[in-house]
Amino acid sequence: MTAMNHQTAQTEAGKLMSGLLALINSSRSIADFTAERLGNAMDAEVKSFGPGHFGYGGKLTEQWAYALEVMQESMHGPRLDLEFMDQSPSKDASATGICEVDFDQVSKDLKAHGFLQEPVYGEHGNIIAYHFDRPGLSVTTVVIGEASNPIEKTSHQCVRAMTIQ
Repeated sequence: MTAMNHQTAQTEAGKLMSGLLALINSSRSIADFTAERLGNAMDAEVKSFGPGHFGYGGKLTEQWAYALEVMQESMHGPRLDLEFMDQSPSKDASATGICEVDFDQVSKDLKAHGFLQEPVYGEHGNIIAYHFDRPGLSVTTVVIGEASNPIEKTSHQCVRAMTIQ
């Protein structure tokens, strides 16, 4: 990928994360996540997938795509899901293309808007996600290291997925 294409990809991923953070921070509950507000916040054309189910997706880089969808009724209640999907054949692409707005920025932004942060632990005490909560909204964020090496990129956390309820 050329430097120009890479910068465009980062700009698109950055706009996606910035728009979603703005929507979260300006909302009191998941009920505020309407198709109109989502489209305005993300500056995108939102598609209907059926009653109370809408969103959109696309390709960010040769290796990364994304899907963003709102389900106003689901088994676990209303929710918004954002997922960055590794489309590389080996499923081990560098996350640089989705990391313009990294986890540290997301965490700082959410905490500045009244969210409390708690790690979610998995097997062997490893952190598998971070949960942010404030009255009316909760955000679960799954992170990945930016790349498998060097160590600076391994420890740099990028957002892989978010669920807002």
